Amino acid sequence: MPSEWSPPELALLKELVEQGLNDAQIFERFQSGGISRTYKGIQIKRQRKGWRARMKPSPFNLDKAALLEADRALLLFDIHAPLHHAIWIERVIDLALKWKVTGVGVGGDIVDFSSVSYWGRTIGIELDDEEEAATNVVMVLEKNFKHKVLCGGNHEMRVVRKLEHAKKLGSVLDGFCGDPTTVTTDRKWFWLESGGQKFRVAHPKNYNRIPARTAQALASKYRCNVIGGHNHLWGQTRDVSNGWWAIDAGCCLDAKRVGYLEEEMSTNPQAVLGAVIVMEGIPVLLGQDNIEFYERCAVP
Repeated sequence: MPSEWSPPELALLKELVEQGLNDAQIFERFQSGGISRTYKGIQIKRQRKGWRARMKPSPFNLDKAALLEADRALLLFDIHAPLHHAIWIERVIDLALKWKVTGVGVGGDIVDFSSVSYWGRTIGIELDDEEEAATNVVMVLEKNFKHKVLCGGNHEMRVVRKLEHAKKLGSVLDGFCGDPTTVTTDRKWFWLESGGQKFRVAHPKNYNRIPARTAQALASKYRCNVIGGHNHLWGQTRDVSNGWWAIDAGCCLDAKRVGYLEEEMSTNPQAVLGAVIVMEGIPVLLGQDNIEFYERCAVP
């Protein structure tokens, strides 16, 4: 009568089967390891257990998406330092602080990196100028808000590509941060959790001339609220099933300072100043035409 299989024997048998060894190969491994099991015994035990060869999981894993947790959060997009609109940014920061906002997130294109592009070289912007301006912008956000998350956009990718990806997107952003609690990410989006609601705060790849159309498509695709930049447009709607918010947040750049917008005529829409404050899960889209009203409102 054959002896009962011990737990170590069963564990080894399962491991070898999952590695893809056949019964004969397993028998040889057992023999060489001093385990007295017959070929038939190995075969029967494997069949009864239902064990089979299994593939290895992928060794490549993406980092988890960054998360901004704040019931009240200010979201800024497309700052494009040193071509930023400082007066507008200061104004929305003042409103956010009045409303007791504790979190801030930047959804890409914090810095223009014109210095590594044709347009920037034509007007003499230097890399040092851009880094200094971006560092100042981030410092102001760090000094005024407790929770901070930054993601990059296509303009930060200019440097990543110039360096042939020797530096990741998050590392480029780290260079502007002075507060170790500021979170950066290699992705072009992050999560915001506010008032029990989740929002994808994104710098999408796609461009659309119709305000909020890109955000609306993304909300339907990812089945969540989406607040986006990149388009430099301003608009708020819901996805087609009325389940999620879809917002183009506008931009924080001064279009009059941007060479390719001023020197080259096109039929693309004008860049529109904007920002979003999310209050306990409810987004408030700020623009030049409505911010004065909100500034007169009592603190929510």
